[in-house]
Amino acid sequence: ANQNSILSTKRLTLRVFEMEDLDSFAAIVGDPKVMALVGDNRPLSRERAAHWIEKARNQHKNNEQTTYAVCGKADGHLLGYAGFIPMPKSDGELEIIYELAAAHWNQGFGTEIVEALLAIDNEQLHRQKIWATVDPENTASLRILEKIGMRSVEDRLDENGLPERVFVLDLSTSKEDMATHAY
Repeated sequence: ANQNSILSTKRLTLRVFEMEDLDSFAAIVGDPKVMALVGDNRPLSRERAAHWIEKARNQHKNNEQTTYAVCGKADGHLLGYAGFIPMPKSDGELEIIYELAAAHWNQGFGTEIVEALLAIDNEQLHRQKIWATVDPENTASLRILEKIGMRSVEDRLDENGLPERVFVLDLSTSKEDMATHAY
C-alpha cells in the first residue's frame, strides 16, 4: 500500500491527495449534480479544484485537519473526498465532510466513508463530539448520519444563507452507558 494511505475499509482507501488526482477530482467537484446539495450549491472550477488539492496536501503536511482522496481499493480510482474541517461558527469543533462522484451513489460507500472517519477520530483525534451539517433535501446523507447514530440538533441557515441540518455524535456517552441508563 502506498505510504500516503490513511485508512482502508472493505472497499475503499482514504489517502492523501496527489496533484495527479486533479483531472478526476475536477470532474467530481465540477459536476452540478454532485455539488447541488454541497456548499454554495455551485460546481467548482478546475482552478478551485487544484487549489483544494494543494491546500489539502499542505494541511496534511502540517498535521492539520483536512480532506482525503477516497479511492476504490480494487483499482485505485478516485471516487470522491472525505475528511474533517473546522466547523464554521463554532468554537473549534470538527465537522465531517464527504462527497462521492454521482456514478458511485447508492452503493453503501457513504456509510463506509463515515465509519472510516469515525475510526480516524477514534485513533488520532479523540474528539468527544463529531458534527456534520447536511442540506435537508439530501436524503441519502440524512439516512447515513442517522444510521451511524448521529442525532439532528438544529435546522438553520449556513454561511451561504442556505438551509442546513446540524447533526452531532456524542462520543463521550458510548452505547453501553446509554443502555445501562435506559428506564
